[in-house]
Amino acid sequence: MKSAKPPATVAGLVSLLKQVELDLSADELADMLWLAMQMEPEQATSAQPEVQTSSEVVIETKPSTPSPPPPPIEPAATVYTSAPKSQGGEIPVLPFRAPAAPALPNKLAIARALRPLMRKIPSRISVVLDEEATAVQIAEKQIWTPVLCPAPERWLELAIVVEESASLPIWEETIAEFQQLMERQGAFRDVRTWYLQTAGDSLQLSAGRKSHNRRSRSPKELLDVSNRRLILVVSDCISPAWRSGRIKPLLDQWAGQTSVTVLQLLPESLWERSALGAERFGGGHCRWAECRCTWNGQSGSACR
Repeated sequence: MKSAKPPATVAGLVSLLKQVELDLSADELADMLWLAMQMEPEQATSAQPEVQTSSEVVIETKPSTPSPPPPPIEPAATVYTSAPKSQGGEIPVLPFRAPAAPALPNKLAIARALRPLMRKIPSRISVVLDEEATAVQIAEKQIWTPVLCPAPERWLELAIVVEESASLPIWEETIAEFQQLMERQGAFRDVRTWYLQTAGDSLQLSAGRKSHNRRSRSPKELLDVSNRRLILVVSDCISPAWRSGRIKPLLDQWAGQTSVTVLQLLPESLWERSALGAERFGGGHCRWAECRCTWNGQSGSACR
């Protein structure tokens, strides 16, 4: 069957539309012709769908081969404990700081042990205005003068005496963290650090350590007749000054007028090997204060 040719004129298009029972107005016919002129030839003709004639589908499968392992990931940078050297000289490296484990891991327990020392007493120097007493005095006696009372202040001030012995470099980080804890705790009115050199024949006390021309200070500077100073001697008690007993008269001199505590750096299991034993330290009665807390992660290895 032959397909009918499209009409060449508008009248032929109208007669063709009437044959299919489409009676269009003049405006609708004009819109249809304008739309036909705007459409592209590819859009005007609808594509016929392809019909698949074969009913069998063949799928080829290739034998699976194991995939090769991924290449190892090379590190972007290499970490060295010290600057490495090559044949041409040192390799350029970038130094950085890595956080270390705390030398004083039980800071919270030590801070709790210091709570009894945080009490306040009336000051002998500072005064504050007593508003209530001043108001009562004005109302009852008509005396318009302020009533002053002693200001509350911390009970004790702390003097940390660090023994400068041959083993001091081992404990430097521990002592530094302990000093920082004492300064930030707020339990003491004042915190100062002193250094006791026991290497020579005589004991020398100084207020600083780094200065080469440091001046020797008298141990009597640490005495407090009001007994409001705590002297904390930090040592491992293994130097010759402890074993010979030369340091005992100094401790007795301080203990005569103020409170003295020896902070033992070694754990309690090693105390018998130090000079803290009664026989090794010369025997006799010691007038030092004794306290026990937690040190180096072990119970009861702090002070004596």
